[in-house]
Amino acid sequence: MGEGGRGKGEEGGEAREAGSGTREAGRESAPESMPTDSPSTAQASYDPPPPPAKEPVQKNIAFTNLNKIYWPAEKYTKGDLIDYYRAVSKWLLPYLANRPVVLTRFPDGIDGKSFYQKDAPVFAPEWMRTVPIWSEDTQREIKYFVCDDEESVLYLANMGSIPLHIWASRVGSLELPDWCVIDLDPKEAPFSDVIRTAQVLHRVCETAGLPNYVKTTGRPDCTSWFHSAGNAHMNSRAWWASCSRAACFAS
Repeated sequence: MGEGGRGKGEEGGEAREAGSGTREAGRESAPESMPTDSPSTAQASYDPPPPPAKEPVQKNIAFTNLNKIYWPAEKYTKGDLIDYYRAVSKWLLPYLANRPVVLTRFPDGIDGKSFYQKDAPVFAPEWMRTVPIWSEDTQREIKYFVCDDEESVLYLANMGSIPLHIWASRVGSLELPDWCVIDLDPKEAPFSDVIRTAQVLHRVCETAGLPNYVKTTGRPDCTSWFHSAGNAHMNSRAWWASCSRAACFAS
């Protein structure tokens, strides 16, 4: 039994050696230049994995003091202001697109103290777009808000911003305004003078073939908006100074 076992073991060893020899022979018989993988398989094995998909940015706004009265006579609240901006944002956003915004904030409502704000606060969320613009007056960069979506508008409304003042030019071409605005503030004059002046400006612009629009402000004044065709600031200022003088003579 011992010898028989050893014989079978030796036969098994010989069989393994024979099989090993066959594999060696097979490798030797193949051309050395034959690739072991197809080009597509080899290329795929070296391609880097695709980058992970970016998760959508969560634009959360912590609305505050929604029941605070902002318009005492009408009993409108801060929440009503936010709802209004939400309702009109679809039509408002094309006019805000890519333009720096200056805020007029009324933290205690329309009858309370108000103040202008240009600089975005340090606590503004990262998803709120800002653009740094050098100020000659303060000798530093001011980070202006830019509203690209509904959430941006609502964030500013939650800051108590009732009117939103936009630049006449867009980010990327700040020295080329495409609008010029003439503010018709009557001071002590009657509003009928504002109307007559706006009509005269309209006739002057129509004569020059210049698109123009009148915008009321909710106060006893209005603004006249004119398309300035992307002229440089200095050229636009000189042109509209001449236009204003012409309107004075025409009236």
